[in-house]
Amino acid sequence: MKHLVVGTAGHIDHGKSALVKALTGIDPDRLKEEKERGLTIDLGFAFLELADGTRVSFVDVPGHERFVKNMLAGAAGMDIVILVIDATESVMPQTREHLDIMKLLGVERGIVAITKIDLADAEMVEIVEAEIADLVEGTFLESAPVVRVSSKTGGGLDRIRALITEAVEQQRQKDEQGVFRFPIDRVFTMKGFGTVVTGTVFSGSLNEDEPVQVLPEGLSSRARQLQSHNQKQERISAGMRAALNLAGIAVEQLKRGDTVVKPGTAAATNRFDAKVRLLRTAPRNLRRSTTVKLYSATSQQVSRMIVFGENEIAPGSEGYVQMRCQKPICIFRGDRFVIRAESPEVTIGGGIVLDVAPQRARVRKRERRAWLQELDGALPAELARAFLSKEEAAVSLHELAVRLGLPAAMVTELIASPIKEGQVLALGSGEDAVLIAQNRHDFLKERALKELADFFKEQPHRLYMPREQLRSRLSGNLDAPLFERIISDLAESERVQVTREGLSLAGRRAGITQAQKSIKEQVEKIYLEAGYSPPTLMQAEEQAGDPAAAKKMISLLLEEGVLQKISPTLAYHKEFLESALKKIRVHFQTEQRLAVGDLKTVLGVSRKHAVPLLEYFDRIGLTARVGDYRVLKEKARA
Repeated sequence: MKHLVVGTAGHIDHGKSALVKALTGIDPDRLKEEKERGLTIDLGFAFLELADGTRVSFVDVPGHERFVKNMLAGAAGMDIVILVIDATESVMPQTREHLDIMKLLGVERGIVAITKIDLADAEMVEIVEAEIADLVEGTFLESAPVVRVSSKTGGGLDRIRALITEAVEQQRQKDEQGVFRFPIDRVFTMKGFGTVVTGTVFSGSLNEDEPVQVLPEGLSSRARQLQSHNQKQERISAGMRAALNLAGIAVEQLKRGDTVVKPGTAAATNRFDAKVRLLRTAPRNLRRSTTVKLYSATSQQVSRMIVFGENEIAPGSEGYVQMRCQKPICIFRGDRFVIRAESPEVTIGGGIVLDVAPQRARVRKRERRAWLQELDGALPAELARAFLSKEEAAVSLHELAVRLGLPAAMVTELIASPIKEGQVLALGSGEDAVLIAQNRHDFLKERALKELADFFKEQPHRLYMPREQLRSRLSGNLDAPLFERIISDLAESERVQVTREGLSLAGRRAGITQAQKSIKEQVEKIYLEAGYSPPTLMQAEEQAGDPAAAKKMISLLLEEGVLQKISPTLAYHKEFLESALKKIRVHFQTEQRLAVGDLKTVLGVSRKHAVPLLEYFDRIGLTARVGDYRVLKEKARA
């Protein structure tokens, strides 16, 4: 079923709420203060039932300049706008600002309603129509129908209803297969139900009793009951005005601007890249770094805008920027937003989101600008390739789906062809599958070889480079399956040697000088003479006489297996460690337990060495601790 959201726009006291009430029979002003003052302060809601039973949603917005923030919360999600202009006052400041906002938000259809015609003569109305023609020239309302209306006498109302019926017939079916998005515009408690939120479904669908998540806080809940215009629904979908009963969340935990999604389908962000256009009426150039008020869907907050490429954006011009938000925001690629100056508080422009997860790496602004030009206007399949080719490290299918703002199933289809053609490498399956462009994978393999070469150039005495050290050098967040695939590919091509101890370039041997060889022999002698009571690693370095050189030789002895670590600070010569293990096994031939005191007797060591040895025996699976003593692991299992 098609759904249509009709919104009002226009200057204060031009008759927006009266027109909605006349069309629908529902007074959109719901607050006591609004009724007493005759002034719309916050969003109002109503619906019109057409002859075929279709219910058209209405969102009525305040016209006072002080309440533009509330107007913006209602403007998001409108399919068609009725620009309301008083026949006795004509075009006013908020008429212009509201029209600017509609253009910035990408509204494409509308109706112009000249209200209060019962209070104006024909000549006055003709003058207003001429001023309207000047106002809408070059905008989406340039060819829109202009209807003379009186909410008091009913004149023109049938024409408005007929135009809305035509709009429903022309309305494109909205994206019910997309990610479910429900920006909250109202939060309240209903007796017998608990916490209720209202809003417009931007995309996707939701069934009754499905689990949901509220962003940016990440609160978990369940959509216990669904309604649309006071009618119970089993399912709500894109374009519908709806109310959700959220289980397990208190009213105080929610606010206008939060977004309800299905778990794991979206994420909050503190920054995003976008293309911004300034209105011609903007009071000044947008500087390289400017603080603005950001309005997206139903949320609003202060944000710092960083201009890429050029130093400034002039009124009437556009440019690429990064928005750095004070608080996390749930925003999707392709979303439109509005920016207003802090002082004076006026609408200065708006933009479209290009990337919700921009790389934090230092990139020259001109390079970032070129990257955003590539993203601007790209189709989803092109975007998927672009994001994958830009990332040095891999991303999961789930992460890519969130970045594209698409369901994981849809992204799977988008990347099927690049995977088949060998342009993208996929490791694993499902949403946890790790994806990387083949050229980035090849780049990482070459980089791994370079890092290995650099490591051994700096430390020629070493036999192996620790695996985790190489992984860290490649990328701080390199996915483990991808790292293993890189190493496996290099090993298969016989370019890297892989051992339990670490990694080495194929065919490479450790190279040490005569002086290093002498230090190495001295260190080994220290450990042989110490027997079962060796010094700590630091003490051994000092005893060798050249701590820096000894430290390198200890590393080499450890890699060769001559020394074996039993704790972070203690190592044994392999001969004495093997001997200790034999003596412990002999001990258990006649004894059931091994305590600290027993080990001191068996090996002739102090507690300083007995305790770490016992812990080592536990780690290698020889013994198991039971209270204050050890038993053989096999007996512990029995």
